[in-house]
Amino acid sequence: MTETKFITVTLGSGETPSVLLLDINKLCFLTFKPETREQTAKLVLDFGSSQKIFEKTEAGQVYQELVKHTEQHNPVRSSEH
Repeated sequence: MTETKFITVTLGSGETPSVLLLDINKLCFLTFKPETREQTAKLVLDFGSSQKIFEKTEAGQVYQELVKHTEQHNPVRSSEH
């Protein structure tokens, strides 16, 4: 059985925030397109057999949490020559 590794991401704000519970070990890849004048932000999480799409503010919130998690658990190491 595959190991699970959950992270939580708070979405929204105000009186009706929600929480995304995400098993990152099941995430195959993601695509993030930041907001531009022509297009709202969009994040696609691909789990192989299914996808979850976030748009606008939620796309940025989820993407930032995934980046933060990755940086904490897979720090970039500079190579010294």
